[in-house]
Amino acid sequence: MRLLVGTSKSFGEIHEEMGLAKSTVHHHIITLRAAGLVRVHSTYGKNDRYSYREEGMDAMTLRLQQFLRGGEQSL
Repeated sequence: MRLLVGTSKSFGEIHEEMGLAKSTVHHHIITLRAAGLVRVHSTYGKNDRYSYREEGMDAMTLRLQQFLRGGEQSL
């Protein structure tokens, strides 16, 4: 996620900078998107780009606090 703070990057850029297998990068992007922590930017004719979604971290923090206090059964 640190790579995406304040900027957006394509899948290829993330893959190159992380030095991980493409399948691993894909898995993490999908997981982070599902958690609301990464946003996808789609432009017709261009590669998708990904960026950090700060409000997703705020929501995650609130959900985690509720869970720890017993307010929710699951995340």
